[in-house]
Amino acid sequence: MLEGSTWRMEVSEDEAAYNGPSIHDRLTNNWNQQGKQSYRWTSLTMPVDAGTSTRLMTVSAAIIAESVPRLKRGDVVDVFVVPQGIDYSRGRAPVVVRRVCAVRNVGCLDGLRKAPDGRESGVEVGGGYSVAGTR
Repeated sequence: MLEGSTWRMEVSEDEAAYNGPSIHDRLTNNWNQQGKQSYRWTSLTMPVDAGTSTRLMTVSAAIIAESVPRLKRGDVVDVFVVPQGIDYSRGRAPVVVRRVCAVRNVGCLDGLRKAPDGRESGVEVGGGYSVAGTR
């Protein structure tokens, strides 16, 4: 994942049920009570084409911007990956900047599956499409 870029990802855990990042990320990126209580958090996934297979890339902790409505598992969001190192206690983490589609909005999700020229847009909406980043 390129730092300083924006990626389209899928919410992997309801915001209300989120318990924190992976153990590895907790230990290496300063997860603490201050960071946990100062921000809204969720985790995210996206499929990445690895040649002969598809792998899931995950973000175990992303801050949710104040302008973004409450997120549910399966919502499609745009995520900005910070250009400097992650430090959860200081709020330096990937940021959900916008909800593109709510999981219950089938029309929106169907629209993401196809780009205007008829090709897959690269947005994973349950069909296993690869995801491309934009700078």
